[in-house]
Amino acid sequence: MIWLKLAWRNIWRNKIRSGIQFMLICGSVYLGIVFHCLAFGNYKNMIDQAVRMGSGHVAIYDTLWFKTRKTSAVFDTKNIKRFLSNDSRVEKFYERLYIPAFVQRVSGGYPVNIISMDLKEEIPTHPLLKNLEWKPEGKEYVIIGKELAKKVGVSTNDRMVILARDFYGEVSGILVRVGRIVEFPLKEIDCCVIFADIDYIRDNLHYNGKSHEISIILRDMRVADKFSKEMNKTLIGSVKSYTWKESMKELVSAITIDYSGLILIMLFLYIIISVGTINVLFMSVMDRTTEIGVLRALGLDSKHINVMIFLEGLSLGGFSSLVGLILALITNIYLSTRGLDLSTLYRFVGGESWSYGGVMINPVIRSVWEWKGIVGYTVFIVILSGIASYFPARWINRLNVAEILRK
Repeated sequence: MIWLKLAWRNIWRNKIRSGIQFMLICGSVYLGIVFHCLAFGNYKNMIDQAVRMGSGHVAIYDTLWFKTRKTSAVFDTKNIKRFLSNDSRVEKFYERLYIPAFVQRVSGGYPVNIISMDLKEEIPTHPLLKNLEWKPEGKEYVIIGKELAKKVGVSTNDRMVILARDFYGEVSGILVRVGRIVEFPLKEIDCCVIFADIDYIRDNLHYNGKSHEISIILRDMRVADKFSKEMNKTLIGSVKSYTWKESMKELVSAITIDYSGLILIMLFLYIIISVGTINVLFMSVMDRTTEIGVLRALGLDSKHINVMIFLEGLSLGGFSSLVGLILALITNIYLSTRGLDLSTLYRFVGGESWSYGGVMINPVIRSVWEWKGIVGYTVFIVILSGIASYFPARWINRLNVAEILRK
């Protein structure tokens, strides 16, 4: 205890110097934890948006469709739906059929993609459709983007004729009616996608009971890998299940790159903080060179000198990190409940930031309690502060006692 008191007193001999380093360490821990929790909250939001827009936590495909997106690679869903309905881990599951097509207009055809789904079921939860206060009046009603409506020249309740190949490869015409025109934040959706009722498309194109995809939303996404492996034991033929990490590799890559950048920035910051800590301890030791020389002359060995300087670095890093941790936790309470609204920033940059890695982003980011990162950032800076004490301790112990006292 006496060594700890001595180390604490020595740190604050120069209050300005130690105070500046205290603020730097405290600020680095604070920023590291806050940005880490915000980043994980953003990734959680991105994953949630992506799985509800696309493949779910687990998706079932014909392997040919998964690799080539060949339209004929469909599978019968009857038995699979019965199995999913009885599994308590499944929150929801959706069937989807993806059909390339042409919308007829006076000047020719305009290429589109039909995403056929159960509109009544998906509108309340689908990230692109959930704000629509609309229930389809009939199965022939579709949802299109504002840009597509402009190019085709249609408005709400107008009829359109869509040309597409049916299950047998023959070109068929589908008569649909525009139910809603929406300005989608994703340009590739706004200009080129039609959301249609899956049963209506199946009936017109003879895809009876068949789908390209079953998107499965789990109650706990952490069991996705285990669930997928169990599903693959029950599926037969070329039909397989894939986790969201396998089916949305672009999203995984985007998250990995973004998080790697954050870690790299914080690593550089922490290295700078470590150099600053070394400088503070060096200056503190140099100010006490004569004092330490007298202690060594009285019989204090180098081990005790090392302990004293090590405790100085550890005390400075530990106290600063503790204050930074407390401030970060208080901030995270607010950010996890109220969130950080970036809608103004998104509008300022022209709307491009609404999507990242092919996924629409909610402009309000709520942080999460990612305890591995919270503890990791705090402990890491304390360890670095302790390591920083090695260099001044090594320097002072290499000086000759007689030369120190002579000076």
